[in-house]
Amino acid sequence: VEQSEFVAAAQTVRRWLEVEPKSLDAREWLARVYQEQEMGAEAANELRQAADLARELGNEEQALQFLFRAKFARPDDVEARKTLIALLESRQEILRAAFELFDLAEVLF
Repeated sequence: VEQSEFVAAAQTVRRWLEVEPKSLDAREWLARVYQEQEMGAEAANELRQAADLARELGNEEQALQFLFRAKFARPDDVEARKTLIALLESRQEILRAAFELFDLAEVLF
């Protein structure tokens, strides 16, 4: 796939978001385009926004999936990891939250 095709795809999805700013599908597609271009920070940002939107729509499970993907897209994104840990804690998934906290400590230290 040519670089110009990724650029065109990103532009198309950004236009989609202008029309439908609360589209989880658009956020996810834009994150995928960024990941294919090895733009981890941008992909993680879109996935964090998708997680926020999923939570707003009442879908915590989907929010968790987006946050885990953001973590792998950009392992040093401390804010995404903190949000992930807080969401796990709020769901009483204490063991998973503790694991993520230890994982974050390894990244930071």
